Amino acid sequence: MKTRIPAATVVVLCTFVLGAALIFVVGPALLSKYVAAAPRAADVASGHVHAFNQHGDVVYLSMPEQLLVGSVSGIGVLMLGVCGMLLRRAGRRSDTGM
Repeated sequence: MKTRIPAATVVVLCTFVLGAALIFVVGPALLSKYVAAAPRAADVASGHVHAFNQHGDVVYLSMPEQLLVGSVSGIGVLMLGVCGMLLRRAGRRSDTGM
């Protein structure tokens, strides 16, 4: 006998996995890439003027790099929040017998 997985369960699982991947994989990978290539002194010509302290070593990131790293992590947190709301809604439905 085959058991069908409800579509809502698939959506919640995908949202959770993507959110967690953005926070714990993509964000740190981007940051690592940018820190490895960033200059150790401010470079106005290239736009690397925003200081970032990486475990005691100060590197300078450009504004797009800094925004991208923050945005990826922020979107991941939002996705986890959506996942929590979907789980809460599913819990209410199961309590009411819908």
